[in-house]
Amino acid sequence: MNITELFAQQIEGGATDNFFYGTEIDGTVTIERHRGSFDSLSLTGLEFDRMMGSTPFFRPIEEIK
Repeated sequence: MNITELFAQQIEGGATDNFFYGTEIDGTVTIERHRGSFDSLSLTGLEFDRMMGSTPFFRPIEEIK
């Protein structure tokens, strides 16, 4: 699944410069809001974990040691 598909419901709902996503880092869940175009959304260091309604949730990419 690519990043555009993860945010499809928000885009279809009319989102153009505000996108919501969640992160779960060390057991702490946070809802984030990206203000700006979809193309400027950077999720570097994160990987998709799950969907909660129309909000994708991400977690840190675990490094292989």
